Amino acid sequence: HLEVLCEISRVLNSLLTVEEALQKTMDLIFQVLRADRGVIFLEDKGTLKITAERKRKDDVSPLQISHSIVEEVFKGEESVLTSDAMEDVRFRNRASIVSSHIHSAMCVPLKGKEKNLGVIYVDTLLSKGAFREEDLELLTVIGHQAGMSIENARLYEENLRREKLAGIGMAIAGMAHYVKNIIQGRKGGETLVELGMSEKKGELLQKGWEIVK
Repeated sequence: HLEVLCEISRVLNSLLTVEEALQKTMDLIFQVLRADRGVIFLEDKGTLKITAERKRKDDVSPLQISHSIVEEVFKGEESVLTSDAMEDVRFRNRASIVSSHIHSAMCVPLKGKEKNLGVIYVDTLLSKGAFREEDLELLTVIGHQAGMSIENARLYEENLRREKLAGIGMAIAGMAHYVKNIIQGRKGGETLVELGMSEKKGELLQKGWEIVK
C-alpha cells in the first residue's frame, strides 16, 4: 500500500485539469480496488452531480447508485464501508439499496483545503465482504488526494481564465487606441478639407481628402 500511496501522490499532485484529475482518480481506484463500479460526485450549487463514472468492462448492468450512502457521506464528511448493504441496519430499508442489489460498497468524501467538494462511491454486486477496512482507508486517502488535486486544477483553470481575460482586455485597449488614432486622423483631414473649401485652396482640399481616404 505504501507503493500505491506514493503513486497516488505522484499522479494527483501533477498539474492536471479537473477532467484529467477525475479520470486519473478513476484509473487509480480500479487499479487498486476490487470495485465493479465507481462514481465521482462533485457539489455544484448545493447539488451533487455525477462528474465521472466507470464500470468493469464485463459489467453490462445499468449503473444504479445508492444515493442514501452518498448523501450520508457528503453531509457527515465521514467515510462509510458496508460489507452487506442490504443487511446493514443503517441502509437496510433504503429503496436505492434494495433496487440496486448492492452488496459491498464504500463511499468517501472528496476533501479540499476548507470544504468537502463531493464524494467517491464504489460498490460491487458480486459478493459480500468484498471490501475491508484497509480498502476504506486506501480509498479515503485517494479521496483526500483527489480533492486537493481537483481544487488545484480549478485554481489553475481560473488563473488561465483570468489571464485570457487580461489578454483580451489588453487587446481591446490596444484596438481602442488604434481606432482613436484613426478617428483623430480623419478629423484632422476633415478640418483641412473644410479649410480648403472655405478658402478655395485646392492644395489644402487635396491634402485633407488624402488623409480622409
